[in-house]
Amino acid sequence: MSRRRLGDVERPDHVRPTVQRRDPGDIELKSTPQQSRSRETLDRLLAAADVEFATHGLAGVTTTAIAERAGVSVGTLYRFFADKRAIADALAQQYLADAVAAFGAVLDRANEDHEGRKGEDVAAIVSGLVRCAADLQVTHTGYYRLAQDLRPDGDDSPGHVVRTALVDTFVDRLGRLGLDRRADPRVVIELIIETVRHTLVVHPPSMPGRQQAVEELELMVSAYATARLGTT
Repeated sequence: MSRRRLGDVERPDHVRPTVQRRDPGDIELKSTPQQSRSRETLDRLLAAADVEFATHGLAGVTTTAIAERAGVSVGTLYRFFADKRAIADALAQQYLADAVAAFGAVLDRANEDHEGRKGEDVAAIVSGLVRCAADLQVTHTGYYRLAQDLRPDGDDSPGHVVRTALVDTFVDRLGRLGLDRRADPRVVIELIIETVRHTLVVHPPSMPGRQQAVEELELMVSAYATARLGTT
């Protein structure tokens, strides 16, 4: 008898077997796409999952709904993912890859300005990073809903490794710009990341007043970063 035919219905958390959580960067999909068709199927599943998680949150999402939105069978979904938590981890991995590239582009421009002229001050750099984070939320609404449902400071949260990786990236990249050491950069950056995450979660793209909230967020964290990290 097929093991997964009974898996179309999500089992309650209290009867779900305990599994060891892994970092998103360590995830190995159950079926690694080797052909373009498999890659397209995986992309459709992740796109569908992003919509479902954004709409219903982790507790309300089912693998059946994700498969239906993607236009595939539940059996096909299970070729790639063991359960919806594995899908959540994959969304976190996808967000991290896009975020590192996007934030890296902002920091590359800051580094070019720093070397070529007088350089940007910390406030301008941080403002650019906040705007970048707001743009990323628009294309990763499901991940941000997960960040709301499962706080990134929990070891079992898909966002835990994301936040750790971003903190490491910012400490390294901003350090190359010659930040003052009047405060511990890691502590400052962790506080900024959490403030930005929380503000964007409670002011999603669809909410009236979102743009004003993002602008106020820029001013707030830029002033804090300047006060604690100085100028380049």
